[in-house]
Amino acid sequence: MKRKPKKTDRKKPVKKTRVKKQYEPIFKQGFWKADRRLLAGIMVILAAFCLYLPVVNYDFILDDKIVYSENDFVQEGIGGIWKILSRETFEGYLGEQDQSLVVGSRYRPLSLVTFAIEYELFGLNPTVGHIGNGLLYGLTCLLIYRLMFLMFPGKKSRWSDRWYLTMPFVTSILFALHPLHSEVVANIKGRDEIMALLGALGALYFAFRYVDKSHWKWLFFMGICYFLGLMAKENVITFLAVVPAAIYFFTDRPIKKNLIVSGLLVGVTIVYLLIRMQVIGYLLSSGQEITQLMNNPFVEMNDAQKYATIFLTLGKYIQLLFIPWPLTHDYYPYAIAIQEWTNIPVLISFALYAAIGVFALLGIRKKKLYSFWFIYYLATLSIVSNLFFPVGTFMNERFIYISSLAFCALIPWFLLHKLPESLPQNSKLQVSGPLLIGFWALAYIGITLDRLPDWQSPLALNASAVSANPGSARANLFYGTALFNKYRVSEDAEERNRLLNVAEHQFNRAIEIYPTYNSALNMKAGVAAERYRQHRDIDRLLHEFTEVMRVNPRLSYIREYMEFLNRTFSDKQRLMEFYYHLGIEVLIPQGFLQEAHFYINMGYELDPNSADMNYAMFRVLEARGQPNNAHNHWLRAVELDPGIRNRLN
Repeated sequence: MKRKPKKTDRKKPVKKTRVKKQYEPIFKQGFWKADRRLLAGIMVILAAFCLYLPVVNYDFILDDKIVYSENDFVQEGIGGIWKILSRETFEGYLGEQDQSLVVGSRYRPLSLVTFAIEYELFGLNPTVGHIGNGLLYGLTCLLIYRLMFLMFPGKKSRWSDRWYLTMPFVTSILFALHPLHSEVVANIKGRDEIMALLGALGALYFAFRYVDKSHWKWLFFMGICYFLGLMAKENVITFLAVVPAAIYFFTDRPIKKNLIVSGLLVGVTIVYLLIRMQVIGYLLSSGQEITQLMNNPFVEMNDAQKYATIFLTLGKYIQLLFIPWPLTHDYYPYAIAIQEWTNIPVLISFALYAAIGVFALLGIRKKKLYSFWFIYYLATLSIVSNLFFPVGTFMNERFIYISSLAFCALIPWFLLHKLPESLPQNSKLQVSGPLLIGFWALAYIGITLDRLPDWQSPLALNASAVSANPGSARANLFYGTALFNKYRVSEDAEERNRLLNVAEHQFNRAIEIYPTYNSALNMKAGVAAERYRQHRDIDRLLHEFTEVMRVNPRLSYIREYMEFLNRTFSDKQRLMEFYYHLGIEVLIPQGFLQEAHFYINMGYELDPNSADMNYAMFRVLEARGQPNNAHNHWLRAVELDPGIRNRLN
């Protein structure tokens, strides 16, 4: 009888060991030693920095005074850094006055911290600021060059054996030379844009590092770069979509790593938003309705017109990426005219963006390179598009700075990779791609060098803005103001008269575009005061003041100037005639009762025994619902001039 085998005699199943999948390294040793990459990197930095050497000796301009030259916190040097970090970005310039002077609120302290350090070390020196921008811009372009080797994986072209025609090099060179970046680099204030993109791309680089080696230190560096980018400008929040998309498109690593990267980015974003809310007091909006046209360019449009105009501006961004001409810093109302959905350019722009969106979605599953760059473009542009919340202007060339990287990447991909594939191998047309890129690069250099002198002075900058966008009320105002400031320092009588005439023309043009533009009305009144100072023609001065106050009688400049005349002008009767006419015939009929009372009272103070001024006081007090006081002035007016009863008929 056979013995039954014991359980212990049975063969134990062989335990299968799980073989860990091997991935090809993303980062390889000796990167900078291969294929003249070090030379290429040096060329990229030099191209970016040297192109902007002409601006090194330019002064502070435009918004530089807000964040640097007239910012109280920056001019405390290192001692002002805590105030910069703990206050709204413009508070160092505006003080604690009403922040409605500018749309929304900003928490972008990083660039101001660098300005404070520069001020501590070198004083108020614009040359240092310009050099700083140039170096940071060059570093950004170098990082783009390095990243493109990770984002053009395996993309070889017919020209890949020539280092100067590799897609990473061409992408970074096109980015370095693109004229749309002139505002960001030439305007010292543009450092926030430069540092934002530098931080965002640094985060992307270290994200690639992490998914390659899974070392926590790369996550740490990624988080630091991303946080610093956010502290430079809020736009970096769009990289919440860009970084995970790049890992998906350009690596074969497990989704778990992408989720870890995404989770950390979300965590850093929450920390930043909490800090921002603590400093500013709210997340996105204070809840205050923006009704001023210069802070909300869509305030006079219905919804259909608003979105039609937005899509026109989005189409103009694409046009400027391909043909960056003419360039301007000003796209305020009405540089872009109010649009309707029946306008052909609006429909073309809408169709273009619809196509970009469709191709972006269709290419996701197969990880098409163009799909990623379309996603990148749409994501980074979305935050400044006006589609989701107002940004205070129709558009701006600096708004496209981060998004323009997509254009600079897709052009070499198409011209050096896709185009040669569609042409016969031995066709002479094979050189068309490199020739087009060379032409583009030379054109970019020429346009940029032509644009840079505009940043030399407010006069040159605003003259170019009016030339590019004659329909902008703000550009006309700023150009007129620059002319007015030049008039004030000029010593040649003929030149002074010419400058004042041209300045007045620009103010009138601004008012023609935007009739209730308070700043332009103030400057028009200022021109009238200057003419009076020269010619002492009181009738002309008071007539021009009246015309301005027909539009807005609340202007502080005219109030202050009339108080000055009350103290110094000898012909008090002429001033009282002005106050009477202004109050009775202009302000009361228009319903400006408080203002009418103010100016009539100024006339009454000149002579309380004037029958006309007592009658005027009666009229305005009666209109304001003060019958007792009004009656007293009526009795006094009749006592002084019994015939005044006839004015009631």
